[in-house]
Amino acid sequence: MDKITFMDWIIERIDSNEEAVYLKKPRLGIARKICVPGAFDAFIHQGQLVIRASTGFVWEVEPTSGRRRRRASAAQTA
Repeated sequence: MDKITFMDWIIERIDSNEEAVYLKKPRLGIARKICVPGAFDAFIHQGQLVIRASTGFVWEVEPTSGRRRRRASAAQTA
């Protein structure tokens, strides 16, 4: 089991109807909602929130600032 530090975000839930990912910082009680078109799956990788979307894009989001980058998925570039 990974150790959670006070700076870590966790994914609370993914709502594909709202096209949203809900994040939380457990020890600080901070919550954030990140919306991207077609969001249906998400995970955290090296401190970045990665959201897969039904539109064929993958979004990389910095959870604290909300800054995001849209990338084409591997299937889209093939």
